[in-house]
Amino acid sequence: MFAPERQGFFPAIWVQLLQELTTREREEFNNLTSREERVKWMYSHRFPKARFELLRAMRQEKNQEASVKKREVGNKAFVGGDLHTAMVNYSRAVVLASENTQELASAYANRAACLQRLGCPEFALSDLDLAVESGYQQQNMFKLLERRGQCLIMLKRFKEARFAFEEAISSLKLSKLDKKKRDKFLKDTRESLEKITADEDNLSESPVQVTKSTAEKQKELILNVESPNTKFEAASSVINVKYQKGRGRFVVAEEDIPVGTSLVVEKPITWAIHPERYGTHCQECLSQIKAVIPCKTCCGVSFCSIKCRDIALSSYHRYECGANHVLIASGLNIYPFLTYRLMAKYGLDHIWSLKDSLKSHDDTSGALGDSEYRTEDFINTFNLVCHEDKMDSEDHLLRTFVAVFLLKMLQFNNFFGNRTDNEKFEELSEKELFIGKLLLHFTNTFPQNVHDIALLQTSEMKRWVNSSEIKSLGAGVYPTCALFNHSCDPSFMRCNFGKGMVSVANRNILAGEEISECYGQMYYSKNLDTRRAELRKHYKFECQCIPCLENWPTIKEMQYASGGKETKHQDLMRIRCKKCRQELERLKGVKVGNILTCLVCGQETEVEGVPLAEIKEKSDLSQKLLCDKLDWCQGIEAVNDCQTVFDKYLVAPSIELYTTQISIWRALWMMVGNKKLIKGIL
Repeated sequence: MFAPERQGFFPAIWVQLLQELTTREREEFNNLTSREERVKWMYSHRFPKARFELLRAMRQEKNQEASVKKREVGNKAFVGGDLHTAMVNYSRAVVLASENTQELASAYANRAACLQRLGCPEFALSDLDLAVESGYQQQNMFKLLERRGQCLIMLKRFKEARFAFEEAISSLKLSKLDKKKRDKFLKDTRESLEKITADEDNLSESPVQVTKSTAEKQKELILNVESPNTKFEAASSVINVKYQKGRGRFVVAEEDIPVGTSLVVEKPITWAIHPERYGTHCQECLSQIKAVIPCKTCCGVSFCSIKCRDIALSSYHRYECGANHVLIASGLNIYPFLTYRLMAKYGLDHIWSLKDSLKSHDDTSGALGDSEYRTEDFINTFNLVCHEDKMDSEDHLLRTFVAVFLLKMLQFNNFFGNRTDNEKFEELSEKELFIGKLLLHFTNTFPQNVHDIALLQTSEMKRWVNSSEIKSLGAGVYPTCALFNHSCDPSFMRCNFGKGMVSVANRNILAGEEISECYGQMYYSKNLDTRRAELRKHYKFECQCIPCLENWPTIKEMQYASGGKETKHQDLMRIRCKKCRQELERLKGVKVGNILTCLVCGQETEVEGVPLAEIKEKSDLSQKLLCDKLDWCQGIEAVNDCQTVFDKYLVAPSIELYTTQISIWRALWMMVGNKKLIKGIL
């Protein structure tokens, strides 16, 4: 539950709790069997009661004085032509300034000038609006209106620009400029009006032909589920969810699924970004921030736009505003952040209205019955798999401790509507206990159901380069995607777009076949022992997928064994019968095993007859089209051609099969995934 890369107070108070508990208290807790009993016990214990009360007064307030200093530093940098330094300091000034103050209005106005100079007129216009909203001085309004006109000219919005310049001239009467400066401003503004093209009316009124680029069409194709599922709103109709006792829920193909099919396109029900990303990525949409829009009250989070800020303030951030800095300071990992946001997003009234449906966990949800399975349905998230039975007593103790901590943070941030300066929250109300149980449930559930949200750092935007790296932004809970079981050889590749996730078939999947995803490392990147150890630690099961049972080699081991980057006939250990396609095994150490006899149909198949050169050629073509050309349609067609021949003669694993599948993954990230351009290393 602790973030390995971030220090905080929670690991220390956890150790203190362990030292504080008596043997009798340990036994008492271990004998508890329900979440309700555990929450009540922990909440009433003297240690958390005293320690968590200290967090009530922790607030991350705005700082007017610091805001002014940052703006002054920005002004000096702006005058000196150092626009990057100016932008950074203006943004800090914006974040630190209180709502509806001249400090905030001036910070926005100055940053707008910097953004205009940087060639970002749309962001500058947003800042100008925010400056006005924050109470910018009427006597200086002429400056903002003139700047607005210049930005609108850059955007070729000439009618609006003319109106802005005229308003600027009109507002000049409120200014305190001396005659010389007033005359100069009038002269400059009238020159700007004259520069606006004479045919502005025709330009703004004539219909503009907007055509989509090839890249936009390909992105739309990937992010569109061609045949929507009537039951699972985020999924394709080609999949279905089934249930077997002892096996649980699993996803199968309703029909033959071609490689390249988008299976699921889903946004998370709850998400969180890593604290180190708070200043660079939007809390709401996770896009990279160019001009930070802060919360109106706290200075701990950032948004990319007014729209995203207002969405957050109207839902989850109203209860996170006073809690985020405490959660960050705690040193807890991302799971408690996800749990807290889920509660904050849906609010007490909605969650309380579901109490009858949340009395018991339904591990058949989505598999049995015809009711629609929606991503935003709180109950579906509640019914995700939970391995409480595999947790030991210390796990239960720690997670209950964390759940009560989250409950206290909700209380302190008026989630229950009863916070006062004198309220000590000595006893749990019925609603508080109910929310406490849910906090514990999701604290136990999310580690097995979370997907990473990432971006691709690359030095090249027009093709894949091997120096590219995947970097984590945060994590999210995707209720539909969470229904897939694990395999170290998954049926699809996935990537993130914003906070969303798209899953695309990396092979031709037969009707009735189980569709699986990979929870950790795939077989070609890590060996058997490493993969299984990771899955045992995080997901509480021993992997029994085919690559694990057969101990498939990694891609490095395959390349080393073949002495290069292609499969050779002498390396083939298994092929398919050319008549019935039964798997034929070629025993190691046998020198004369070039002709294998099928025990099912009796057909003889020659190893040298496998068209490896053709498979390699088709594999290379798919890689070139997907990774070098970023041609999705032609690339997927090439993958299908390669895999069709492969499936006729060979059995996984194979270097060539790996190449087609990893090329799909790389193309996904390059075409639709979150990306950040970085400078290449020479």
